[in-house]
Amino acid sequence: MSQISSVSVIFSFGMDTSHADMERVLDQFIADTAEANRLQFGGGGFPNCQGHIEPDGDHELTELDRELVKSWLEAQQEISSVKVGPVYIE
Repeated sequence: MSQISSVSVIFSFGMDTSHADMERVLDQFIADTAEANRLQFGGGGFPNCQGHIEPDGDHELTELDRELVKSWLEAQQEISSVKVGPVYIE
């Protein structure tokens, strides 16, 4: 039986970020960080976004995946706070 791995993700957009910019950043996050690295993001919400990252396919999430997600989110000027949990394996 294969294991399920995931990481919880919570981030908030700055107060002056437009709804269109929030959508653009979230779409870019999904395309550039999740899908480009065989990951999936489930979740959403504006201005506070909450969800989880899990592998897309038959592999486990790694600490490198977690750091990639965290680094990308922290580098976005529209995002004011980021919390990325540890890799959880069930």
